[in-house]
Amino acid sequence: MKHSNLLVGIAIMACVSLIECKSSTQNNVVEIDPVFKEVVLKIGNHEVTRYEFEKNYKIFQSMYRQQHRITPDSIATKSWISEFIDKQYLLADAYAKGYDKDKFVVERTQSMTRLMISQPKGLLYQELVSKLGNDNFTIQDKQKAQKIKLEEEQKILMQHNEEVMKSSEQKINGIILYKLANDLKHYKDVHHFNKDEFKTMLNDILISYQFNGDKRNVTVAQFMDYYNMLPAKYPIENAETIRYYLEGMVIDDYDYQEAEKLGITKKPEFTLNKRNYTNSLISNRYEKAELKYDTIITPNEFKTLYNKEKEKYIVPVKLVASLYYYTNRKDAFNALVAFSRRNTTPSIPPVTAKFADKHTTITVNTAIADTIKNALYSLRIGQVSRPIPVDNGYAVAIKESESGQRLKLQKELEPLFTQQIRNERLRLRKEQVIMSLKKKYKLQDHINYKNYL
Repeated sequence: MKHSNLLVGIAIMACVSLIECKSSTQNNVVEIDPVFKEVVLKIGNHEVTRYEFEKNYKIFQSMYRQQHRITPDSIATKSWISEFIDKQYLLADAYAKGYDKDKFVVERTQSMTRLMISQPKGLLYQELVSKLGNDNFTIQDKQKAQKIKLEEEQKILMQHNEEVMKSSEQKINGIILYKLANDLKHYKDVHHFNKDEFKTMLNDILISYQFNGDKRNVTVAQFMDYYNMLPAKYPIENAETIRYYLEGMVIDDYDYQEAEKLGITKKPEFTLNKRNYTNSLISNRYEKAELKYDTIITPNEFKTLYNKEKEKYIVPVKLVASLYYYTNRKDAFNALVAFSRRNTTPSIPPVTAKFADKHTTITVNTAIADTIKNALYSLRIGQVSRPIPVDNGYAVAIKESESGQRLKLQKELEPLFTQQIRNERLRLRKEQVIMSLKKKYKLQDHINYKNYL
């Protein structure tokens, strides 16, 4: 299990959120909750269990509440169920065409399942600390009881990781590690390795370790494949980040093996969470390959849409802001925190910026990144922006004042309109394909609608 705080704050996709397994044991026979076995939808050979349906239903409810600040009513819920069923037609066709065997889908699913097990507070962590029980909660002071429990959990975690480190006998090739780190200085925060740019070192061994009595050698190329497939990660910034992920590769192997021994990978919720995530990957691959549409947008289409919607986009004629630029996202985020707290805690200094443009006047003609302009338009006076990606780093903006009002120009809205038009074309193409699939595949609908409407 990864014990570093490096992954804290990364939003793990909702489709792999962890739900407690509901099972009971009687006469040494495990009774699996019917929610895992009950098939509520079947289209062709593609089945959806009640667990999978309700998991997605809860995600829909949560997202709806965030967007509308209210609980979805029966009309919104009925619309979502209809859309959910339509998506299953696409999945049924995708499975029939073998998209579940796509190399990217298989490898990304494998990476996600390992993350489900090894991540902080993940499935293996939960299994190991479940043996602690609730004895500490007999202490009247709840905060003290919680502190003791957390300390005990950390001891278990540290003991497990120490055993892995001892058993694995990891040996990192320092020369190759620092050579790779030095080469990466020429790139902005790396989220994905282009192996063609590192051809001279791809076959060099980066780390060696023991696993089940065998010595495993990991080359630079294998490490890059591992990192590229991670579904949630921080960018590679230096040698320490590389070292963290190298150790993560080793821990993943040992954690997955431990999870198999404990029966975690055979639990129905693990299997169904894994399938739910696989389905999201399959859907994306299927849409790109099967739902092709015309991507060319004519000037007249832009003009028509602009004249129809321009009144929605009113922005200041002029605004004044201070802009601070940073090399990496971590420094930019720390600066955001410091700037946001300076009124209540003046003693907290912001991170030193690479350079800054203070009290800058910005108009429609100011030569500045559109991402910064759009971020400033959305801020209140005195508000600090989140880190904004720019060339060679990130920017943090503080809006100081604004004056006047104007409509955004058509050229300012063309990137947004491009996405809107393409989304609409994809929607129409999807409707067309689903209509044909409804003739091709038989639907068996066993959803108990009264439980959700």
